[in-house]
Amino acid sequence: MTDGAKSHHRATRNAGFVACLVGALLMISGRFVPGFPPWAVPAGLGVILLGWALFAWSFFKRANG
Repeated sequence: MTDGAKSHHRATRNAGFVACLVGALLMISGRFVPGFPPWAVPAGLGVILLGWALFAWSFFKRANG
């Protein structure tokens, strides 16, 4: 496998990773930080789901060429 094939859709995969991290931080903050808005927990879950969707999309696109 060439380096070009390894880096194919790397930006999408990295965006998924960052989205999962941001979502986890939102959920933790919404649950444990006093005064944080209550909508942060479901928003964090949504961002994590978006991150997993980006992961899946990058793997699917890489597997199909």
